[in-house]
Amino acid sequence: MWKGGGVSAPPQQPDDDALHDQLAQLEALLKSSRKNYKQILKIAEQVLAVHPDDPDALNCKVVALINSDSFGDALAAIHSAGSVVDLKFEKAYCLYRLGRFAEVLQILQGVENSPGVLQLKAQTLFKTGDLNSCVETYETLHREFGIESSEVKSNAIAAYVSGGRSREAFERMRSMQVNPKTLFELAYNVACVLIDQEELSQAEEHLLLARRLGQEMLLEDEYSEDEIEDELAPVTAQLAYVLQLQGRATEATESCLAILNRDLKEKDLPTLAVVSNNLAAIRKNKDASDSLRKLEVVLKKDADGKRLQFPEALGQKMSINQKEALVYNYFLLLLSTNKLNQARELIPSLVEEYSGSSMPVVLKACLSLKEGKIDLAEEVLGEYAEKNTESTVEPLLLCAQARTTAGHYLEAADVLRKATDIRHMPAIVATAVDLKERGGDVQAAQTILLESVKWWEDNMEETRDEIVELLLHEAAKLKLKTKDFAGAAELYERLAKSSSSKAVGLEAITGLVSCFAETDVAKGETFEKQLPDVKVVDASKLEESSVVPGGSKTIQANVEEKPAEEKKKKRKRKPRYPKGYDPENPGPPPDPERWMPMRERSYYRPKKKDKRTAQLRGSQGAISRDTSSSSAVAAGAAGAAAGSNGPSTSKPAETRGGGKNKKKGRR
Repeated sequence: MWKGGGVSAPPQQPDDDALHDQLAQLEALLKSSRKNYKQILKIAEQVLAVHPDDPDALNCKVVALINSDSFGDALAAIHSAGSVVDLKFEKAYCLYRLGRFAEVLQILQGVENSPGVLQLKAQTLFKTGDLNSCVETYETLHREFGIESSEVKSNAIAAYVSGGRSREAFERMRSMQVNPKTLFELAYNVACVLIDQEELSQAEEHLLLARRLGQEMLLEDEYSEDEIEDELAPVTAQLAYVLQLQGRATEATESCLAILNRDLKEKDLPTLAVVSNNLAAIRKNKDASDSLRKLEVVLKKDADGKRLQFPEALGQKMSINQKEALVYNYFLLLLSTNKLNQARELIPSLVEEYSGSSMPVVLKACLSLKEGKIDLAEEVLGEYAEKNTESTVEPLLLCAQARTTAGHYLEAADVLRKATDIRHMPAIVATAVDLKERGGDVQAAQTILLESVKWWEDNMEETRDEIVELLLHEAAKLKLKTKDFAGAAELYERLAKSSSSKAVGLEAITGLVSCFAETDVAKGETFEKQLPDVKVVDASKLEESSVVPGGSKTIQANVEEKPAEEKKKKRKRKPRYPKGYDPENPGPPPDPERWMPMRERSYYRPKKKDKRTAQLRGSQGAISRDTSSSSAVAAGAAGAAAGSNGPSTSKPAETRGGGKNKKKGRR
């Protein structure tokens, strides 16, 4: 709710009694706990009708219009006021609510910093996607004025998470003394921080906390159960996302479908869009047509079908990254459902609208791959990679995939090496090495492994030892495979000295034995002595043993059989008969053929066919001419009888004729 300032009443004069009373009424209404903005607006307009330049009345009118959500009218009132009263902040707020964010930032540049101004600026930067500037604005607010409101703390945490600065969010939460139990939005945003840090169990706990706090708050406001579920749909959607990340796809799908079945189109379109997108990501190519229909509810095409449009209620509330994800998945669903023409028509508009993103290039390459134009996809992605040396990972991975599909293995490996953010990750290193081997450049594959070993030793500390050992072992195996025994022995010796794992050490010594068996047998025997002794099994004793190799049973050997009298006698149990069965008078024996189908039993005799139905011929439901005519006669007689007795009806019972020769009509 927009809070207006108080009204300063001028000194009372005899001819200004009416004005003084009206201003006093305005001040009383503004101080009231339940403000009646319609009444405030009415009195303010009465004052302005007599005194159009009264600053207090102008201020009250603008505040009343803002709190009545009449932002266009409030903006018009501000323009008409001119320079009588300074309403720059109110003007910026109206423009913010109307979605004119660039004008908001321009106006706020000339306004002195205050908690309200910094909050409005931060929220505007968040809407425009300038998340780093948004975080800096919240830091300025916290440093200069402090943040006491739980709502502002919640918004600040949301900015940190959306800006990819979750680690800083934890530090800021401590400095702001954030308590997630005070507000359900705050618990929700803390859960988002935990999701970004992959603390999924704790995130689920905070989301359940947010749901409980929200239910308690809404129950106090006398919301019904359905209304509560609608209000807490964003929390339920985030819980479904956590389930998806935990690999509980079935539960996540059920949660998403439950939200979509609530028909939130008119109430919460952003949540509906997010859930539709996540459901498509869970299903992948399964039920692609249904996923596409659900996305088309929140993502429309223009009249020409060549441009995607977001509804106004959705476009203002979703971030740029969320919009890109929606468009990306919508395009892929078009490809999955073989609607290639529709996908092709969208490419020019996507290139125009998302010129600063790699998404249009990736989607264009996906379309080319779907059409079987591998060379074209490789060309498009290759050109983009050359122009954007610091491009995102996704285009480079797709380019490597296209070149691998085309059989250009060496070029595919070179593209992977351009992805500087992930080039030394074990999976990427293994893929690049395999591609170099396929291309016949084993020396380059060894170079990639050794470069990655050096990078991990120089830059990483937490998981360095484990990954370095893995890379060294693979490099040694590759040298051994190419019969570079000296190089392999050097790496194995290095691995044996640096490894703290007994299993890895044994593997290294085994590798050294294999290497020196080809070059220096004496040295190989020296390392062989470090291997654990092998137990020698005597075959004759193995035959005498009671254990059968490879079997689960044992054979008792040389065991004397006990005398018969010493064997434990088994107690005979009385047979259990069915209820009412007399064993002394059992009656006739049961039918031995009772388990066989009736048609296969020896005493089965088929029923005779009814000769009266043998005369009927034709398709199902057809009636012979004689039967039809006789039925018509009977119906005519029935109609005559009905006409003689009273008014006729269309009930089937009236079609029966009276007299001796009654015939049942075929139905």
